[in-house]
Amino acid sequence: MPLSGIQRERVVQALLDAFPGYADLKYMVAMQLDENIEALAPVGSTLKNCVYELVARMDAQDRVAELLTAALRENSRNPQLLNCQKTLYPGGLGSGTEAAAYPPAGGPPQQKRGPSIISPLSHQLRIELVAILLRLPGILQFTVRSSLLEALPSMYTLDRNHSNAMQDLMGIVDQLAQLGQTSSRQWPLILLLDTALEYIRGYALEEVLQQLRQQLIEFYGDA
Repeated sequence: MPLSGIQRERVVQALLDAFPGYADLKYMVAMQLDENIEALAPVGSTLKNCVYELVARMDAQDRVAELLTAALRENSRNPQLLNCQKTLYPGGLGSGTEAAAYPPAGGPPQQKRGPSIISPLSHQLRIELVAILLRLPGILQFTVRSSLLEALPSMYTLDRNHSNAMQDLMGIVDQLAQLGQTSSRQWPLILLLDTALEYIRGYALEEVLQQLRQQLIEFYGDA
């Protein structure tokens, strides 16, 4: 059933509160819905209009529950999103979605891959990783992005996006973040950054990438 005007406004406000920046909204739509926000909403409009167009498009496709599920996976503790979900869908968003949307009270769920147990990357760290990788020379070329994976064991087969550099890098980062250490006790994401550093030795970007690498080391040390 289509949303009423008041219900649609509630969803719009909840999304604006959970994703106050265009980049955050675009990332959520790409990673959680596998959609391009620019294809769903007009480019160049205000963030509020962009969110409204997104909600209207999803409402027309009877996908508002899916949209809220995606938003909660990305920002599961936002009070406006939680309240919106409870108000519009008091019985829940559908079978199996609650477990994905709400991590345990003690923190995000841990995942086990290989020999190590790790926690998912924070939203901010994921954004920063993708943003810095997008600044690498030639990164829009699929072959250049693929070369960043050369130091990884050949057994790691990743789902890739040939045509969209940002979505491809998002997928690479998220998939590598879920993997444990290699047999040589190396973290895949750090190996990725080490390869990237070889491309930019002596450039200003090297210092930024080194700082991000240190953040990853600290993250894995605390994980």
